Formats: sequence, C-alpha cells, structure tokens
Amino acid sequence: MWKALAIISFAASTALAQQHGTAYEAMRSVSNQLGRPALNHIVLVSGNGGNPQPSRWRIVLEQPGGEGGYRALDVANGQIVSDKPISDAQSSRPIETRKLNLDSSGAYSVAAHTADTSHVVFDYASYTLRSDSRGNPVWTVTLQTAAGSVGGAVHIGANKGNITRVEGMFRGTNTAQIQAEQQAPPRQDVREPETDISDENADDEDENFIKHGIKKMFYRARDDAQRMFDRVRQSFDDFMHR
Repeated sequence: MWKALAIISFAASTALAQQHGTAYEAMRSVSNQLGRPALNHIVLVSGNGGNPQPSRWRIVLEQPGGEGGYRALDVANGQIVSDKPISDAQSSRPIETRKLNLDSSGAYSVAAHTADTSHVVFDYASYTLRSDSRGNPVWTVTLQTAAGSVGGAVHIGANKGNITRVEGMFRGTNTAQIQAEQQAPPRQDVREPETDISDENADDEDENFIKHGIKKMFYRARDDAQRMFDRVRQSFDDFMHR
C-alpha cells in the first residue's frame, strides 16, 4: 500500500512540475491583472530551479512616468503573489515584446540540446530574459545539477533563436566533473568567433587545434539551435491574441 502511495505521490509531483507556466504565461498574467500597458515596462523576466519550468517567475517593471525605481512582481499559478518596490533591476532597457519569438519552453529546448551536444549533465534550469545593448531580447539559460553545481549557460536570441554565447561547455565533460579534478579550472566562455583561426597566426599548434575544435562545436550548436528554433518558434504577440 505504501509503495502504491509513493508511486501516486511521485506521479502527482511530476505532473505538477510539468504544469508550471512558461514566461509568456506569467507575462500574460501581469497583463490581465495590471493591464496591457504594463507589458511595455518589463525590463527583466527570471525564474530559478525550473524542472523544466520554474514554479515562480519574477517580472520586473520600470516605474512609468519617469518616477524612477522598479517593481518586482512574483507570479505563480497564474497570479501575482508578491509586488514590491526595488531600487535596482540590473537592466534598465524595457523588453520589446514585439521582438519575442521564443518562450521559455523553447529556450529550454535549445539549451538542453546544446548541453547534450557538449556532454553537460544537469537537473534544473534557471532563466533570465533581458534586452542587450542593441535592444534585442536575449534568454540566458543556466543549467544546474541537483547538488547545486553550475553545468553551463547558454545565451539565446529571443528574436531569431540564435546562440550568441555559451559558458562552461564544449570541454567534453560537465563543469562539476572538471571541478572534482581541478581546484581552479579555467572558465570556458565561447562566443561566436569574429575571425577565423589560422595556423600561421597561432603560437602553439595544440592550442590552435583546440580553438578549431571549439569553433567547430560552436557552429554546430548554432546550426542545431536554428533548426530547433524553426520548430519551437512562438510569437509573443500571437500568444497574447490567441
């Protein structure tokens, strides 16, 4: 009997984890409760410990009318459960929702595939959506193990679905495993290469070989992400009007 109850409890908790809302749904909840104009003032969307989606989203709004400061709204189960002022949002540029074509569920698909390509093992995903210096919305999906170690992070353009940067990946193993072998491992931060790496410009042949391998894996991940984006693409405007 106890075994049956344990199975039912596990199934219920798994179903609940799968039912957690996406970022789009949290933003729609803000629109429903505060009015559609509130969407024009969102500067940050974040959620931690997703499995794959977090149980609570934090949406930060700038104060309209040049009042200064920000409002931090916590959204869970389709409701705003907390609303408090904060002084700093670590981002001051509102997200242009018309440019959003990737929900957090799609961002997870891209990040999980990239992690699999890089042999990174993870249990949870944390999300941050903010505008970059050019005003383009960017997802940062940070992958974590159950023990709390960071397995890596993937930066994904929420407009076109392109991977612009990865951290802690393309080393053939998980960051947690590297840390077990080395006390202070160098952090792997891979951006889209701006120039080709040629043999004649390299100081060391082995280093050049590694750079070429990283570059190749980056391009592979980028191309895979673009193909996946075509399948998971979802316009926020279309989502709000359905």
